[in-house]
Amino acid sequence: SKVLVGHPAYKVTAGTATYRGDDLFEMEPEERSHAGLFLSFQAPIEIPGVSNTDFLRMMYNARRKALGMPELEPLEFYGYLTPKLEQLNMDPSFLSRNVNEGFSGGEKKRNEILQL
Repeated sequence: SKVLVGHPAYKVTAGTATYRGDDLFEMEPEERSHAGLFLSFQAPIEIPGVSNTDFLRMMYNARRKALGMPELEPLEFYGYLTPKLEQLNMDPSFLSRNVNEGFSGGEKKRNEILQL
């Protein structure tokens, strides 16, 4: 999986990998993430000082920008995010908490799914 997302510790010497018709090995890691490739972790890291809202909005807007779409303002993004929180049975208070900081294992997993 690290090879597919473009981890610098790995060098592809043979073979191919395509994603939605694109050659992954010809894409930079950032391009792969903008295309929708995501690496999930067994134990997601905590990011002190960064709220979930800020992290998710920056991540979402980076993808929108890469796709030539306008970025969402905070209120627009909240409107986009609210139904997703409901689908995952997540309390909106998660958004004001720092990324994964003090989360239970299940909360971290739901938060990671939300990032998808």
